[in-house]
Amino acid sequence: MAYPGTKYAIQRPLPIVDALPPPPVAEIVIKPMYLYSNTQDIWTKDIYWTSDKIPLECTTSHASHCNFHSPSHGSFLYNCAFTQLVYSIPIEKPADATPILQSDAFNFNFVLPEYTVVPYNFTHHVIFFGQEMNLFNMYISFYLASKLEHILIQWAKKFGLRLKRNGKGPGQLGVINEEPHETSLTKVQFCINAEYFYWAVETLFRNYAELKTLGLKSFKFMYLKGESTLYDNAEVFPSFIPGEPVENYMFQGKEYRREILNMPNIVIYINKGATDDIYALIYKLYELFPDDYPISYGVPRFNMRISNNLFFSTGGGNEYKYDTSGVIPREYNLLLKNPSIHESHSRFSRYLTGHDIIVDGHENNIRSYYNLFTTKTSFRNEFERCGILGFYYRNFDILGIPPFEQLPLIDPDRLVVPMLSGFGGKRKTYRKHKKYKKTKTKS
Repeated sequence: MAYPGTKYAIQRPLPIVDALPPPPVAEIVIKPMYLYSNTQDIWTKDIYWTSDKIPLECTTSHASHCNFHSPSHGSFLYNCAFTQLVYSIPIEKPADATPILQSDAFNFNFVLPEYTVVPYNFTHHVIFFGQEMNLFNMYISFYLASKLEHILIQWAKKFGLRLKRNGKGPGQLGVINEEPHETSLTKVQFCINAEYFYWAVETLFRNYAELKTLGLKSFKFMYLKGESTLYDNAEVFPSFIPGEPVENYMFQGKEYRREILNMPNIVIYINKGATDDIYALIYKLYELFPDDYPISYGVPRFNMRISNNLFFSTGGGNEYKYDTSGVIPREYNLLLKNPSIHESHSRFSRYLTGHDIIVDGHENNIRSYYNLFTTKTSFRNEFERCGILGFYYRNFDILGIPPFEQLPLIDPDRLVVPMLSGFGGKRKTYRKHKKYKKTKTKS
């Protein structure tokens, strides 16, 4: 499995689309629309959808909502992808819909393959006015997203689960949990490829009762794949400042490259009382989403890798970590300050958090890894605090490199790296620890 490293915000002209295939019904109009997310779209009353044949990164010649303009590139730049040509039925409200909106005009029903522990591949096709379309390649408006939301709620009921909307508009659904437990600031997160997304959600539905006994409080999932694709390039670090360059930014007098981070599409919340030892929950999830199945596309923002498909973050508030100065994790500080391990250990940051910290033997001018934590700590400490220290050392086995404390390094913090508590102080004994199991992995 390939482990993607840093993605950069690249300022470039976007493809222009000035026409769509004829609409399926004469009353439907084609028009340019600036696409808000469906949490904002609740204030609009239009029914509209994009063509599944046009990439969502395209824009139209009517684009006017550009965050940055450069004479050398033209007007159609980074965030102008949000301006799309759409099929539209403008109505005052759904109750006043024109006769073309029959009950079967928009059909979101789906039939999944028979469930197995091996991930099935499924693409959700919908029927709009008799035409089959790939929903994963489309943006749909609030009205249509609400219809899909209802279908998904009915799906969960087959497993005895109730879902509710998470946020103002459709796009996120969460399992209702009325138990009084507080939620931990530690979260488990996924970035599941679209074709395996329904399998992943169904897997959590089918195992929800057991996962609850292991410390799971609830989980939510983001089901509008087209909207996620469109807004993927908005997950930039740090946030854009209107009128300033997109690709680079200044911080404390030094220039850095702006990065694109991965938005998680499944988030698992943990009971606060289970935070100190989530090994049982993590290992069950590892069994459900094993390394043998390459169903993930990258590390979620401000997360650490547990396995090929499993990640976690600590401290909470990931959505607020974009514009803070942050702190550098201890292992990354050791990596930067010790050129002798640049070649051997540069893969560690790419694998663990999706960052290319060292490029061509030199420090890369990126900074989002400073925002993984809000207080000074190390990856080792965070894994140990959660009771999953064995998974931390397993990462070194997978990469074929020794842990940092085995190396004669210059310590920029002038601190002694602690020995392995719970492992008899010797690296070679960690496989005997009760919370470590040797597993096969494909890399």
